[in-house]
Amino acid sequence: MKVVTSEQMRHMDAKAISDYKIPGLVLMENAGKDAFEILYDYFEEDLELFRILIICGKGNNGGDGFVLARHLYNNGFKTGVLILDNPGSYSGDAKVNLNILLKLGCPVKCIKNFSPKKLLEVFKGYTMIVDAVFGTGFKGVPRDFYKHVIDIINDYGSITISLDIPSGLNPDTGIAEGSVVNADITITMGLPKLGMMIYPGHEYCGEIFTADISMPPELLYDRGIPYELIDEYCLPHLERRPDTHKGCFGKILIIGTSPGLTGAGYLAGQAALKSGAGMITLAVPKSINPILESKLTEVMTLPVSDSDGHFSLESLDEVLIFSEKSDVIVLGPGLGRHPDTITFAKEFIKSCTKPLIIDADGLYSIQGALDLVRNYSAPVILTPHLAEFARLTGDDIDSIKSNKVKKAISFAVKNNILLVLKGAETLIATEKGDLFINLTGNPGMATGGMGDVLSGFIASLIGQDVSVNTAAVTAAYLLGRAGDELLPEVGYAGINPSEVIEILPFLIKEYLEEDESE
Repeated sequence: MKVVTSEQMRHMDAKAISDYKIPGLVLMENAGKDAFEILYDYFEEDLELFRILIICGKGNNGGDGFVLARHLYNNGFKTGVLILDNPGSYSGDAKVNLNILLKLGCPVKCIKNFSPKKLLEVFKGYTMIVDAVFGTGFKGVPRDFYKHVIDIINDYGSITISLDIPSGLNPDTGIAEGSVVNADITITMGLPKLGMMIYPGHEYCGEIFTADISMPPELLYDRGIPYELIDEYCLPHLERRPDTHKGCFGKILIIGTSPGLTGAGYLAGQAALKSGAGMITLAVPKSINPILESKLTEVMTLPVSDSDGHFSLESLDEVLIFSEKSDVIVLGPGLGRHPDTITFAKEFIKSCTKPLIIDADGLYSIQGALDLVRNYSAPVILTPHLAEFARLTGDDIDSIKSNKVKKAISFAVKNNILLVLKGAETLIATEKGDLFINLTGNPGMATGGMGDVLSGFIASLIGQDVSVNTAAVTAAYLLGRAGDELLPEVGYAGINPSEVIEILPFLIKEYLEEDESE
């Protein structure tokens, strides 16, 4: 599903009105009517148990609220409306719908100045609050009267529904610069807004539903919109012909492990194995090879010359020769930060010609030397978390969080790489400036080794002839789904990378294999 900025949504609305001759009044009617149907379907017969107060600002968001109020009122639900200025101050399509409400006799109260006592009197007895105060046109900090209205909505303790976006939330960055409505449900119009998909904004939205406002499909699926929310429709099919063999499903080389960090390479290898790779080899320093030999059965090892258990220039030729026989390389899981290892990593990148995933300590090795990946002759995927990304960019983490989307895209385009920026949401930015947003996963996955699983999973899919971009999108989505599958059974504290790896084959079967019924 496409995701849009506030400006892109305004542009879509304008084109629907000017090019497709859909009146704004029709778009507003569709928005409010579909919001009603979403609420009706969600609460079913319980909706009649609520007394519903809809708080409407002066813009089109308030107009959507008036339409919703009319459909609730006409269907017999206990509905009241609070407007935040004089009725005469409303204009355009919002004014048309307010006047209809007034003619119908729906209870409409007006408060245009802050009075805690008056506001609480209006709220009294209502058990559901609908926030239609600010739409996506609002940016900045709610002040004075509006700040107090939002604060009372949050403090009141009822179920809260936001129309289009929680009022006060920046629709493009997801940043809360001041008071923001903390919604239980957000019904967004046409397409989700970018700030709703990015933390912390996503937390304010609760459950998200998208209302169909009858936007023309050519606008909804416009290829010029660079943002997309990852769902099962983004995933490829993996089909295996009966006359294939192990060489058809990827020869994966993972370069990693060092003293104390053997588990990282092991996890990357197991993830590649369990997600369908044909042949996996883990290159390891010769002196610690016995540790991996005892842990690995199906994954092979390539013991190479080392310097006190670390990769060094002595390892380089052996690894490069083997890399030429490989389809995709993972550099970094458990690699370590020994100076000799950093030198090895840089020299390897200079000479390697295969698709390359750089993770963990591999990322540490290239900070300050991004020209190595910028000028690389094959696709490169970098998979940093926020702290690693901060080291790569030279920015501080707070600065990155303030505009993750812009910084992720800029970095990917500038350095001609695919960026997989891990976090509460995973952002996948392409060298062409497109962005995919993944929201699967949960805080229980915030544990060491999960990134190693991701890099091994991505490599496996690339080895199975999945495109680089689709491999990253698919691996991020299904890894998060694996964690979500485990959550009800083991809880946040019980999710570990090994268990995630074990259920990957079942999710792949469910989502990726060709449906036999087709």
